[in-house]
Amino acid sequence: MAALNGKPGQRCSVAEWESSNRLMSNTAAQSRLASQRIRQEGRALRDETANKTQWDKSDSSRRLSERIQEVSNWKGRLESCAQDVDQEIKVLTKIKEEAEQALSATVVPLEVSTECLTIRERRRGRELLIDPVEAELRKEVEVIGRAQRSLQQRIKKAFQRLSTTPQQWEQFSRYNVSRAEKEMLASLQLREDIILTIAQVQNELQAQYISTNFALRKQAHHLQQAYDGLLWQQKTTKEEIAELERDICGLEEDLRAKEAPLKLVHTRLENRTMRPGVDLCQDQSLPRPDGGLAYIHVTLCGLALAYLTGFCAPSPPRHSLQILKQHEACMEEDLSCKSDALSLEQQSLETRKHLANVSRDQLASGTVTSLTKSTRDGELQP
Repeated sequence: MAALNGKPGQRCSVAEWESSNRLMSNTAAQSRLASQRIRQEGRALRDETANKTQWDKSDSSRRLSERIQEVSNWKGRLESCAQDVDQEIKVLTKIKEEAEQALSATVVPLEVSTECLTIRERRRGRELLIDPVEAELRKEVEVIGRAQRSLQQRIKKAFQRLSTTPQQWEQFSRYNVSRAEKEMLASLQLREDIILTIAQVQNELQAQYISTNFALRKQAHHLQQAYDGLLWQQKTTKEEIAELERDICGLEEDLRAKEAPLKLVHTRLENRTMRPGVDLCQDQSLPRPDGGLAYIHVTLCGLALAYLTGFCAPSPPRHSLQILKQHEACMEEDLSCKSDALSLEQQSLETRKHLANVSRDQLASGTVTSLTKSTRDGELQP
């Protein structure tokens, strides 16, 4: 028989066929696993999307409700603000006037502080020093100046805001409620700022007045003590001068008193040298061979030494007396300077009595008599 011809093409082996089947089966399994994972992720994503959508919807509804409520509240506030515009203008005007009064009330304290500085500049000598009182007075001038500038700025702002005419405010309230609300809020903030500034000025000025008065009284007390102490020193120095002058006079009298005995001894010794012969001997008629001349010389030398060198002191009596008198003259000048300084301190205290009755209410209401006046924009004019 003739041989059968096989189907043309490459044939695979049984092993290859089995491998192909296994590959096909594994691929199908992996595809199913991938498909299951994708389906699970898809379901999770749908659930998540649905939950987020529901949450966003709920949250948006809540926010919209809150916004509606907020808008309603603001609408009510704006309508109320539009009705209160005229009242706010009146209140702001009153606050501005109070600030002007407070500004006017700072003029007299500034004049008093400046006057006290001028008075204390008349001190002489070593009393013209930079002491705590001067520091407090200069600080007081600085505090008052800073308070005036602060009040002037607030008054100027209030004037600028009030320069808006009532017709414009009414137009804002009718046709632009939001603008009226903004103007209202700005006015409220300005009023609060002015009130806070007035209170701050009151506290700072009152505290500074107390501090300056305390320093001035303390300095006057210390100056009085120094003056009294120097008076006592002057008294004791004068007494010492009188004692030293008496001692110098005593020394001079003692020196003069030794001149006669010295001359007598010299005369006796001279006469005895003229004795003749053996009578010219050292006998017992005189207690000493030199007739007491050496003793008198020693005494005179001691007195002269005491007179010239000052009893073993650093300087002779006459020189010490001159130094004491010079120091007494310096103390006299210093007493004069201290007396003038004490008088000036008392004058400063009397000047500051103008502030003694200035209470916080008077400062706020501007009832203190002022030498200046304020213009409409808060600038002080002489």
